[in-house]
Amino acid sequence: MAAEHSALQARWTDDTHRLDALQSELTGARDALDQERTQRQRAEAEAARVSARLGATQELLERFSPASEPGPRPGKAERAAMK
Repeated sequence: MAAEHSALQARWTDDTHRLDALQSELTGARDALDQERTQRQRAEAEAARVSARLGATQELLERFSPASEPGPRPGKAERAAMK
């Protein structure tokens, strides 16, 4: 009976240590998940801001660009030669 009690105590101690290790691992995984979620949300917000700026820039470019004739636009060297 004493041997069984000792074995059960040893097993209980081992299981308690394993449980503590698993709880620590779970806490670490949750922290990593929270950090990744925060980074993803920041990246999505930045992408939305950049997309909005791009749209506004394209709109301004279309509004203020002179209507061009069909065909390729002259390059930098060709524009300099026209002056």
